[in-house]
Order: sequence, then structure tokens, then C-alpha cells
Amino acid sequence: MELISIDSDAEFDYIREFINSLTATSKVSVWTSGNDLGTEGEYKWMSNGRRVYSSRWHNGQPDNAGGVEDCIHLCYKQSGTGVDFWYSFGNRRRIFVDDDSNRWHKNQPNNAEKVQHYLEDVNANKDVCVETPLNIPVITTYGNKTYYFEVNNQVNWYNAYLACKKYNMELIIIDSDAEFDYIREFINSLTATNKVSVWTSGNDLGTEGEYKWMSNGRRVYSSRWHNGQPDNAGGIEDCIHLWYLNNIYLLNDSNCDNNMSFICQSIKKSCCSGQQSC
Repeated sequence: MELISIDSDAEFDYIREFINSLTATSKVSVWTSGNDLGTEGEYKWMSNGRRVYSSRWHNGQPDNAGGVEDCIHLCYKQSGTGVDFWYSFGNRRRIFVDDDSNRWHKNQPNNAEKVQHYLEDVNANKDVCVETPLNIPVITTYGNKTYYFEVNNQVNWYNAYLACKKYNMELIIIDSDAEFDYIREFINSLTATNKVSVWTSGNDLGTEGEYKWMSNGRRVYSSRWHNGQPDNAGGIEDCIHLWYLNNIYLLNDSNCDNNMSFICQSIKKSCCSGQQSC
């Protein structure tokens, strides 16, 4: 499953009533996948890479209080009237919407951005039945996986994760040392004269020292680390990348805000057509 993304105000209202029914005597805050960890002020659903469009914010939210609130949750608090209480969006630890209605907004997008929003809505996170993702060239395959290597655009870890979601893919998971060695040679072949660092989905953002693949939630098991890594240098390194050092690519932990290249992956799946059952 995915941490929740809420695609419409109607869906939000349904979820709010669902939560209310389960928390009648003890109200709780509830995380969504919405955040602006990639780019400050541009909230997106981590589960599908789409922009957050909603009018269901508490008054004055999001406010990035203290400059450290980045993630959207459903927060139960008293309404502005002082009469009733309700669940609405708030932001924690750090929205940018297309103002085609009277919804909250800032930084009204230009026409080019509106086109991009449309493409995101049309293409993001569809359950497409194809051998490879739409509009993405086949770069290489290993087993049942297809990989796309973005070498020209370097972004932080959060935006790398979101970019892969937009391509109907996932930021790379490396399931074995054999797969790692294949990917390492693949990167070497494309970066012969210009070595780059490459994001994976591995991180310990959830619990310090417990590295997991963001794309499937499994523990990171690998012997392909640089000597002495991961070391959480400066107490700010949480995301795993492939680092070229001493003439070899191996794993290292780094600050998630650093800009790097990245690899997306998709897994081939069976296709259903007509009346065929899945």
C-alpha cells in the first residue's frame, strides 16, 4: 500500500468522516503522504508525485511554523467559529495549487506550468499495462526490472523519488549484490568521462540507523558499502547513493538535500485485456 494521497475534496470529506467514526473518544493526528520536502512551498503527494490540490486546510495553514514544517497531516482542532471541531489539513516539520477556483494558493502558475500540471494528472501513477513506462526510453533491464537513468538533471533525494513516481516508476531498490554489480557497470558505461553520484531509495529517515528502501519498505542488506560507511557524518546523512570514490562505485550515506543523478525502476507485470481476469 501507499501512505494516503487525497485526490479530491469529496474524498477528503469521506476520509474525515471515516476517521471521526474511529476516533469518537480519542482524537489523533493522521499523516498523509503530502509534503514539500523536495522544494519549499511546493506540496506534492509522495505516493504519486502529483501536486496537492485542496481547499480543506485549517485557517492560516500551511504556515511552516518555525521553518521546520514540511509534512501534511489531518489535524483535529477547534474551528474558527469556536463552536465545533473538525479534521482539516495542517503541516508539520515544513501548497502550491492552480487557482482555477477559489482555493487557497500562492505563486499563481504560468501557462507552461499549467500544461505540466495537466500532464502530471494524466500520467502520474496510472496502472498501465505495458512492458516499459510510457514516454521513457528503455535504458537497460535486469531480471524482471527495467531501469531509467537520469544523468543530466540532478535533484535532491525527495525530488528524485517524486520524479520516478511521475514516470510510473520507483526510485531504485537494489535487491542483491549481483544486481548491484550489474547496476554499477551500467552506470560506469554511461559516465565514462564524467562520474556522478546517483540516488537510490534507501534511507534511515524513519529510524536512525535502520536503513530501508523507500520504494518497498524492506531493510537494506548489502555488502557493497564504501569503507566506514554509512557514518552519518555531521549527523545529517540519511539517504543512500552510489558514490564514485577510489575508482569504484559503492554505497554511501549523504544529506538528502544534496543534488544528484538518480535511477528509476519498474517491474514487468502481467497484462489483462478484454474479459480476461487478472
